[in-house]
Amino acid sequence: MKQLIKTLHSVIYLQSHDLSEDDMQKKISVGVNLMSGWVILLTVTVGALFYFISHNVLILIGIMTETALLIGTILLNHVRQYHPASLSIYLTMSTATLYYSCILGRPVEAQLMVVYLIGVALFMFPGLATRIICIAVTVSLLVLLELNFRYQFIQSIKVDESTALFMRWSSYAVIISLVIFTFVLYSRNNKLLLDRLRKHAEEVQLSLEKEEKANEKKDIFISNAYHEIRASFFSIFSILNLFNKEKHTANVCPSDELLPVAPVSEDLKIKDWRRAVIHLRTACQISQNIMDNILEYEKYEIGTRNAVYNDLVDIRSLIDNIVDIYQYAADERKVRIMAEVSEDMEEYILCDKVKLNQVITNLLTNAVKYTRSETGIMIRVTRQNDHWRLSVEDQGEGIKEPNIDRIFEPFVTGSPTGIGLGLYITKKTVNLMKGEISVDSRPGQGTKFTISMPLQSVHAN
Repeated sequence: MKQLIKTLHSVIYLQSHDLSEDDMQKKISVGVNLMSGWVILLTVTVGALFYFISHNVLILIGIMTETALLIGTILLNHVRQYHPASLSIYLTMSTATLYYSCILGRPVEAQLMVVYLIGVALFMFPGLATRIICIAVTVSLLVLLELNFRYQFIQSIKVDESTALFMRWSSYAVIISLVIFTFVLYSRNNKLLLDRLRKHAEEVQLSLEKEEKANEKKDIFISNAYHEIRASFFSIFSILNLFNKEKHTANVCPSDELLPVAPVSEDLKIKDWRRAVIHLRTACQISQNIMDNILEYEKYEIGTRNAVYNDLVDIRSLIDNIVDIYQYAADERKVRIMAEVSEDMEEYILCDKVKLNQVITNLLTNAVKYTRSETGIMIRVTRQNDHWRLSVEDQGEGIKEPNIDRIFEPFVTGSPTGIGLGLYITKKTVNLMKGEISVDSRPGQGTKFTISMPLQSVHAN
């Protein structure tokens, strides 16, 4: 039984799997196959009854011919001739109506079948021109039936009154079953369409909600990015204005170097100039890091950030340089940045220096931003078999458990001034370099980010 159902299902949906679920042609194709199968069943059963009653060989010929034509309709769908298949079943049923009406006469009430055929035309043919042609053919069929009933161009079989009554009610049953079948099919298609429309509406609603949330995040991102860049540039402009104010009193060396060779005033000593230059350098580095993150985000979004350029990297020198730049920013919060590289760590590793610099910078920027004042930040580099690890640990408030899974998403930030791209870019970059990043956070104690990378050690020439 299961095999029979499976076979029937494959016949009904023959070659319609290449059509999308939203394609109206698929619904029509499946409907034509279902209708062809139902009409074949009615033709064979009811036609056989009429044959045994009348013993008229013309009925048997009609049964075989109509069955063959309906099988041909299913085969047309099989070879993707969808429109000819629809025309085929319509013309087959119209011709069969005329044929059986002429043979069996008025008892079969073929005029009722004409009304059904018009409904079938409207169901199967979406085009207005085709519908008009089919309706015209059906009306012509009705005219031919009436002319044959009146003038008897084709003589119908003679049956007694009880047999005529049986044929009439059998015809009623056939027509009613066809009408019910067609309306059930139409209702089924409408239900599927409504379900898809409802599902599509829900998807659109979810998409709009996601878009709205994304827009809110982007608005916050733009506002925060503007705030951070503006703050950095304000520092830069303030220092430059200070230089400009003091240039008339500064004893500048002949080569116009930035640093004076002698005190420029009583209030601005050489050490103040050096400190100002460090401040300027830090502000520029922070601004550059913000812009780099924004550009990296755009590259990852459009899928162009996929190249890794390995180079010889002195990991100790790289970390010392980054710490030196960010220590000044950390000093403002009385935070001490400490770095420790294990002795068994290779002096030089093969790595993308630009990407690694951005990863460490983002992690250190985060640590400086979120650690508590008058605490410390620890950077550790260790070796573990064929991998090396870098961890950045702060002493901030930590991250709550529900938020840990979200911190690597874009535009997610726990700071009112953060742009929310640092950790997103960091994870993308680490993964691109075939590494992994993890986070360990203890509320009230701090957060530790750890990256693990394949170790490609080399020796400097």
